[in-house]
Amino acid sequence: MRTKLMLGTPFVQVVPVRARVWKPEFFPPTGTPIPVARPPRAPHLSGADVTHASIFRSMPRTPAPILDALHLRAWALSALSSSAPATPPPDASLDGWSLFLRGEQCALALSARGAAGREGPGAQAVHAFAVAESRNVLAARGQLRRMEALARAQGLRILVLKGGVPLLHGAGGPRLLDVDVLCSPADAAAVAAALDRAGYHGTGSAGAHRLAVRVAENDIAMEIHTAVPGVRGPVWERARPAGPDSALLVLHPADHLLHLLLHSVVQHADRRGRVRELLVIADAIGRCAPEDLAAVREAAAREPEAALLANQLSMAQALIDGRGAPEDAFRLTAAGTYVMAATFPRWGIRGSLLEFAWLAGIAAVARRTGTPSGLGAHTLDLPSAWPPLALLRRVAPPAERAARLLFRRGREWILLPVGLFIAADAERAVRELPHAG
Repeated sequence: MRTKLMLGTPFVQVVPVRARVWKPEFFPPTGTPIPVARPPRAPHLSGADVTHASIFRSMPRTPAPILDALHLRAWALSALSSSAPATPPPDASLDGWSLFLRGEQCALALSARGAAGREGPGAQAVHAFAVAESRNVLAARGQLRRMEALARAQGLRILVLKGGVPLLHGAGGPRLLDVDVLCSPADAAAVAAALDRAGYHGTGSAGAHRLAVRVAENDIAMEIHTAVPGVRGPVWERARPAGPDSALLVLHPADHLLHLLLHSVVQHADRRGRVRELLVIADAIGRCAPEDLAAVREAAAREPEAALLANQLSMAQALIDGRGAPEDAFRLTAAGTYVMAATFPRWGIRGSLLEFAWLAGIAAVARRTGTPSGLGAHTLDLPSAWPPLALLRRVAPPAERAARLLFRRGREWILLPVGLFIAADAERAVRELPHAG
């Protein structure tokens, strides 16, 4: 599925294609790119003598829209985590607002708080993005109603995952790229067949934990899962109805929260600290009893990425406590996504090359903080959907896991120089931030 974002209009247009195409959530803009300084020629990075200082000296100052977006992120975290009236947003260009709102996907939350005021470029940008997010939410709710009708008509067990859960409970957001549901293998095949009869079609290949994504023109895609990577135990036995009269199911609150944390930190390193993810996690925290929250903290502490998971949980908790902005543990990650969204269109990176460039950039940014991306490690516990790897798993499980790890890491290494350049540029932006004015 290819995602198009037009500068000047925040609407996200999902364009189905025959082959499975990687699906960034706010990138790339097509049409007129964000005006930034001409990117310098990538520095020569082969050799141990390359240092951060030499890379920084070869770069111009960070483009203003990127610094604006970072200032706006700090303001938004403060506005959304404080019970006091929001302070006015910092002065920022319309391009900075666009970069920030496309990246953080929190316009509805800011609009509900009245945080951006009533006049000025910030108010206009938040309103425009909030309208687009509202349309997306309405479409997602329509998709959930379709799932509920299907569950009633065919007696299927359909469990709603991730960002669809707040929508079931009447929340105003979040914006969804696709609607995720969990089914048994037999029920998953029935749901896919029903969608295909309704005009959807599969795009790309199946994954270890899901079927091929179902897409249709002018509708939100459906992702039908058959497993929840990283969440162990009797998931189905602990599931519960989404509501008193609902035919849909949801995970146990503790399982739901743990799944959100693992998905946004381990499986997708570029979502660490994203405001949208923090809002969804905060909603899940609010549905947990104290003992459930304690169980999630214990489970997260056993993960290799325990520190990252704790930071994500802490930042989301701050949105509930209302005591002011949390320490931004993922500012560098945000800077990396802003830099890539502003830079790659200028470099003409698009199509399949975009996937590798994005993965290389995020991986390099993660390594700058000593926290490599998790490569979706939990899905390695599940059999691959690719027959040769499934066969290798049966005869030599360690070799199968090693092959999958090598393939995933190789996707990051293909454009390693680009990734290193993006990481250095993101680090420079964070260093300039306190002095930018």
